[in-house]
Amino acid sequence: MKLRNKKTGEIYIVNGSYADREKGTVQIYLANLDKRPIGNAMLPEIMRDYEVAEGPRTVYDLKFGDECWTVFCPESGYTPVRIKFNKMASTLRETGSLYLTEEEARRDIDREKAKEILRRDAKGFEPDWKRADQIKWFAEYNHVDDDLETFWDDMEQHIGTVYFATEEDLKESFKKHPKEWLTVLEVEE
Repeated sequence: MKLRNKKTGEIYIVNGSYADREKGTVQIYLANLDKRPIGNAMLPEIMRDYEVAEGPRTVYDLKFGDECWTVFCPESGYTPVRIKFNKMASTLRETGSLYLTEEEARRDIDREKAKEILRRDAKGFEPDWKRADQIKWFAEYNHVDDDLETFWDDMEQHIGTVYFATEEDLKESFKKHPKEWLTVLEVEE
């Protein structure tokens, strides 16, 4: 949780707390936004001197003038860019090109780059969803076994999935580009 000092406007994060049941007190540990401890305060002081610094939770909570991020493509490549929410940003939001944080924008850039690499591994395979006799191979991540796995389908299309003509091609892609698979499947290492 983020707290804003009512006097200075500085924002801190709650880094932990300690409740002393015998004394009936709660001590709150604060840190700066780099997560470096800056001190602590008792709960009544926190309630008096700080307020919750809640920002927008999704891009649909943004109001005109709020800070947000999009991706710009200059000659040097994709770059996250900080902008203020306005009418243009509203359009970007509707196309999935608006982010609350720079980190989200960078993750999306990484995911799209990785997906393009995997599409090349698929060797131009285009699933024909009207053909039940055509097997379409795809990947899933098994969190219990901590492993990429192959699956096939013939009629059910999955959102945002890269399909392969053969299981062999898919396994070859696992070997060549394991990091890209984890990125596309949004698996945190």
